[in-house]
Amino acid sequence: MRLKWLKQIEKNFFYYGMAAIVGISLIISCLRMNMEHVFLCILTLILFMLPHVLNRWLKLYIPSVMEIVIVAFIVCGIVLGEVENFFVRFPYWDTILHTVNGVVC
Repeated sequence: MRLKWLKQIEKNFFYYGMAAIVGISLIISCLRMNMEHVFLCILTLILFMLPHVLNRWLKLYIPSVMEIVIVAFIVCGIVLGEVENFFVRFPYWDTILHTVNGVVC
């Protein structure tokens, strides 16, 4: 029982960390007046809630590890890749992202 409680704390810590990255990116996008990036950041925050909504409404259980992989992929792809321009800064960002996600899944 204690191990389950500890895993939940770790998952929440991860979610809060990812939400902080998205929040900082959202603030930067607002300061830059880039509405497309603001929309992407808000969409990312909505996607963070999707596993909880699916679990509550449809009784669909998604394992914690899979949730973490999905959230990490969303943050790396949308926020870091598009909003923070990692696709241009790092030439192989997309290849690395899809390769790592494929191996992890």
